[in-house]
Amino acid sequence: MTRRFVISLEVIAAAVMSAAMTSCFESEPNTYLRSLRNVDKMIIKPLDSVSLSDIDEFLASNIVKADDWLIMRGDSRATFHLLFYNINTREHFLALRKGRGPGEVIQPTTLVKYENRTLIYDQDKKILFEINIPETERTKIASMDTVAAFGEDFTKPLKLACCGKYGYITTNVTDPDTWYSYSDWSGNVLSSVQAFEDKDLSDDADTRMSHLLSSVMVSNPSGTKSCVANIVFPAISFSSIEDGKLTEYKRYTFPAMGFRNTHVTDETIRNFYCLQADEKYVYALYSGNKLRGGSLPSWESRHLIVYDWSGEPVRHFILQRNITNFFLEGYKLYCDSSYPDFNVYVYDLEGYL
Repeated sequence: MTRRFVISLEVIAAAVMSAAMTSCFESEPNTYLRSLRNVDKMIIKPLDSVSLSDIDEFLASNIVKADDWLIMRGDSRATFHLLFYNINTREHFLALRKGRGPGEVIQPTTLVKYENRTLIYDQDKKILFEINIPETERTKIASMDTVAAFGEDFTKPLKLACCGKYGYITTNVTDPDTWYSYSDWSGNVLSSVQAFEDKDLSDDADTRMSHLLSSVMVSNPSGTKSCVANIVFPAISFSSIEDGKLTEYKRYTFPAMGFRNTHVTDETIRNFYCLQADEKYVYALYSGNKLRGGSLPSWESRHLIVYDWSGEPVRHFILQRNITNFFLEGYKLYCDSSYPDFNVYVYDLEGYL
């Protein structure tokens, strides 16, 4: 039996679930999800799952895979910033203690894999580190080497997406009319993309920038294209990168939901929480959940929207198990989830695209 036929049977068997998930948005139409009605939809099941519920007080904020290790960055409440989990031996340990002492950091905001290097950015120290995986595995203490140390006058990015040896993409922290920028490794802004417009995007500069900063970003492996999407507003942007210049060539914006006079409420619908990419596609994790009081926490998602690099949506996957973040390696998605318990899931997209 071919993989295609198996997939078709799974889609038919899951039709009731698909209809139920779609109907939950009918009472208050979600314009972003409605825009995907003509995109092929498919429900997929995890290939594997592991419970990590015995690890107390750790809520993963993002995840990468390095060799046999899944590395998860914890939220600001964690005593240790990193959780290492070996997918073969099931061994796990915590590393990189929160603090200002030797070998400690206060505020790591980005954990990324780029060009086979595992990088973590500490916003407090304004340093981008590379994690030495073999040494960390041996000692169970985070071993890190400095990749870039930004000067005192450097405006701290909140997060960044590496785009090769020349620079990175980050949200702009100084201009309320700018959404994101391309900067060199000295912190110089080389080019920017203008902010999106929405009736609920506040005129107050601080609030406006806070909403624009709530974005996720990714580049293709060759560093020639980028995608940026917003958590607070349903907005997603595609740009090319050439000689330090960003050129936006595609943007989607949809009306925000659940605001009251430009203010976020419990009813506000959350949007994009994670982006991953290869040279063919961008994989966007979309929530569609209320900030509070919904059937799932706002940061948990079941919608994975795949775009090609021209900016066209080509597939809408509905994940059988909700996830918080994911890391793409080949066709496999390595995911973490915090609800109802702390779990790791693996999805396999081979044959689906």
